[in-house]
Amino acid sequence: MKKELTETRPLRSDPESALAQEFGECYLLYRRTWQDVSAFKHETRTPLHLDFELNYTCNMRCILCPHGISEAPRPSYAHDLLPFELYKRIVDEGAAKDLRAVRLSQLNEPLLRGDLEKFIAYAREAGMLDVMINTNAMLLTPERAYSLIEAGLTQLRVSLDAATADTYAKVRCGGDFGRVTANIRSFLKIRNEMGRTLPLVRVSFVRCAQNAQELDAFLEQWRHEADFCAVSDYANWVTEDTGAAEKFAPPQADIPQETGFACIQPWQRGTVFPNGDFIPCCSEFYRLHPVGNLYHQGLEEIWSSPALHALRETHREGRWEDHEICRRCVTMSRATP
Repeated sequence: MKKELTETRPLRSDPESALAQEFGECYLLYRRTWQDVSAFKHETRTPLHLDFELNYTCNMRCILCPHGISEAPRPSYAHDLLPFELYKRIVDEGAAKDLRAVRLSQLNEPLLRGDLEKFIAYAREAGMLDVMINTNAMLLTPERAYSLIEAGLTQLRVSLDAATADTYAKVRCGGDFGRVTANIRSFLKIRNEMGRTLPLVRVSFVRCAQNAQELDAFLEQWRHEADFCAVSDYANWVTEDTGAAEKFAPPQADIPQETGFACIQPWQRGTVFPNGDFIPCCSEFYRLHPVGNLYHQGLEEIWSSPALHALRETHREGRWEDHEICRRCVTMSRATP
């Protein structure tokens, strides 16, 4: 339940520059293509980026996440794991076409999968230029740090959302602020001692009513440690609860309004769920309305379908209100008190 304000707030390095330095012209070409599709200039054969939800499980119950919202619907595959063989087939097809980046998390805690490193290593071997995870870092032990780095992870993104233990306990229920911050610092120390520049480490902060007063302290706290920070404002993009904004929206939330809005995600990316379902964005409103299933279809077949072409045209023409699911997503995400 968040809306990006700024993609990053650079501290010691800019992530795109760092990855371009690591991978050279092929990474720059990927980002130029990303900019072109984001400007609605052309459609690719497959998504440029895929999110894989390897498991629909988490070890925490944060107040802004469906795992912490009792009334949030649970999908039928809540206890399933995405099979490695299906993942390989999808990555292989995408790598031969336009897929260049994967994130091995959606609403899951990826470190709950003991075989996560196998997924990371395969993506890198297949030619993925950016292989990232979002994590709460509770399970980020030194042993796991070594294995993630050796597997080839390029970005470790830690959801933190607080500068003090008291506020962390209110927002990120079930976690331990001291343990998580120690794990982040240990990871950075291990990476640096190994002489590596990757993975880049991002700490993120979703500004809501419960933590807004700590944003400046959070940024100051990590200014000389993390590689970069991401700051976003709360926005309701997962439930139909119209009262959620009253509970969670921060003061003067910077929620985009409808004027000139067009969603670029159906041009850039998609999400694959443990049962093979595919959606053309990262919105929870789409989870129960898949546009295809990768057990039965190829990635290019789904991405190039008439339905997805029509969806992209809907957003290129600024007619998002014509699409029921997009209308729900946009309307709920900007519902502020």
